[in-house]
Amino acid sequence: MAEPQRILLTGATGYIGAATVGAFRAAGLVDRLTCVVRNAQRAAEAVELGATRVAVLEDIMALPTLAAEFDCVINTVSPGGYDRELANITETVEALRAQGGGAYVHLSGTMCVGSTHGHDGAEAGEFTDWADLVPFNPGRHPAEQACVAAHG
Repeated sequence: MAEPQRILLTGATGYIGAATVGAFRAAGLVDRLTCVVRNAQRAAEAVELGATRVAVLEDIMALPTLAAEFDCVINTVSPGGYDRELANITETVEALRAQGGGAYVHLSGTMCVGSTHGHDGAEAGEFTDWADLVPFNPGRHPAEQACVAAHG
C-alpha cells in the first residue's frame, strides 16, 4: 500500500485526536490531514491546534459516506453504544474497500482488552495473539475484532 495522501481524522480536538494533529504538524504532513469535528466551536479549536482542513460532521454515523473520499481513516470517536460502534466500523471499512482500499485505524483512550490469556490466565505480552486475550470490556470486543479482521 502506498503512503496515504488523503487522511481523515475524527475527534481532532479530543485526547488522542489533538495529539495526532500535533504529530502530523511536527512531521510536516498536516496538509494531508482533514480533521473531523462535531461543531463550529470544535472546528476553531482544531485550527488552533494546527489543522489546515476541517470538516464538521454532527453525526459520526455519517462517517462511512465521508470516508469514501479518503485513503486512510483514523477514527478516535465512538458513536455511543456497542452496536452503533460496530456498525460504524464495518460500514466505514466497506466504504474504503468500495473505492479501492485504504487503511482504517481505530483508536480509543479506553482500555478494551484485558491483560490475561483466556485459556491459562498467564500475563499477556506485546506478541500475544488477540484470540488469546480476555476482553476487559466484553461489549466492545466485537468492534475491536472487526478492526483486526478488516486488515486480515
